Amino acid sequence: MNGTLFFAADDGVLGGELWRSDGTEAGTSVVKDIHPTGNSYPRNLTNVEGTLFFSAFHPLYGRELWRSDGTEAGTSMVKDIHPAGSSNPSYLVNANGILFFSANNGTDGIELWKSDGTDNGTVLVKDINPSIGSSNPSYITYVDGAIFFVANDGIAGRELWRSDGTISGTYLVQDITLGPVGSHPRYLTNVDGILYFSADDGVNGRELWRSDGTITGTVLVADINPSGCSYPRYLTNAGGTLYFVGDNGNSGRELWRIAPSITFRLEPPLRVRMGQRFRVQVMLLDQHGDPWPVSNVAIRLSLRAGSGLSGTLVKRTSIHGLATFGDLVLSQPGRYRLVARLGNGLQVLSRVIVVR
Repeated sequence: MNGTLFFAADDGVLGGELWRSDGTEAGTSVVKDIHPTGNSYPRNLTNVEGTLFFSAFHPLYGRELWRSDGTEAGTSMVKDIHPAGSSNPSYLVNANGILFFSANNGTDGIELWKSDGTDNGTVLVKDINPSIGSSNPSYITYVDGAIFFVANDGIAGRELWRSDGTISGTYLVQDITLGPVGSHPRYLTNVDGILYFSADDGVNGRELWRSDGTITGTVLVADINPSGCSYPRYLTNAGGTLYFVGDNGNSGRELWRIAPSITFRLEPPLRVRMGQRFRVQVMLLDQHGDPWPVSNVAIRLSLRAGSGLSGTLVKRTSIHGLATFGDLVLSQPGRYRLVARLGNGLQVLSRVIVVR
């Protein structure tokens, strides 16, 4: 931070405390002995525009959120979020000058918080799971003006969420695995404004997904292991290319990469009548989310689960990268999702269609 390294260390005298270094012996020193009779064990050190935020333990306040400018006088607790215990701030991330993190205030459970570094400016963003439980936000990741994270609202299970720091702007992106089971997204990683992560949709197993923060833009990148799970992990952005470890079912766990590539958007109607024809359009998009005008690409439609879909289920894109399925019929009432697939294994899941 500002050319100075901050870290936690135990010198055998002061215990585990916050230290700083400029790379020289003379310039390496303890910042502050936060717990004079024990260890404060600083964790989650995060730079927010020149201010260091971290969690630390104090015998009077428990483990709470702290801040530091690198001096003893400028190192202080931000807020006693849980007055009767420890709020245990975790998953600290800088989101354009605002700190987001998860914490427990002792009343609402473990939920999403934000802070501008002041007591009054450190607030609960939203009680996502307002029942007796906690939403337990994790993998908090900043992507182009918003944060993505994994949480459980008590209804959809652990799924992908998005927040702009307001109550109304904090919402479930997509219930990838319908129902309370949850897809359990992991390894959230920003690659040039697109979020990549691993998830299990209950059909393809744990595979690589991507999201632009919308339902239609949250899609399976590829079914790397068609007969099981590829278990993508250790997702890393290196110069705009995503690297990860995965298993295709043949080669074992190996290093993979995903360079910027196409995706596509599937937009069916929300409601249709049983036996009534309806239309679906599938649009190819490039890595920036713009239309990708490539013709003669075969796209196949199917139901995610169930039966009763009829019509022309394979179409090829026009010169505009658009495929229109105009004579589709669903013959059974219920709630359905369509799946559109390319020949390379890339597929996208539609929003729910209600058939009456």
